[in-house]
Amino acid sequence: MDYRIDNTFELLSQEEWDKHLESPLFEGMVIDPSIFPVAQDHVSQMVYNLGFRYSIRQHNNKVGTLKVSYALCRHYFDKGIPDNPWYISPGKAGQSVQYMPEFQAEDWMKRYWFAYFSETVYFKLFSIWDSIVGLIRIFE
Repeated sequence: MDYRIDNTFELLSQEEWDKHLESPLFEGMVIDPSIFPVAQDHVSQMVYNLGFRYSIRQHNNKVGTLKVSYALCRHYFDKGIPDNPWYISPGKAGQSVQYMPEFQAEDWMKRYWFAYFSETVYFKLFSIWDSIVGLIRIFE
């Protein structure tokens, strides 16, 4: 088989989606907009409904995409990446150092997809943190 980026991406089984999307890691990250009091005057209600509710919805959507990225990251992690030992010296072909000596072609693609989604999880976490800072600034 020809191992390339375009033919090695895999979707998760329904069981994997269920297991990872309902992980307790994400409990408490979603914000329920109904916990915030709404002022009674018309202008405050309009600001709350247009700005604050939108920001909360945007934040909750980021948490949802974080869950998806985490599920895909775990999928490739759980497939196993044979990185022990991660180098040998001398290498099998006589080179001074050979990195990932046990890797086959498919292992490089598992490593690629794992690295991609783990980086995505990192960026999404900081995006969520940024949205929390934005919500705090609304109350300043």
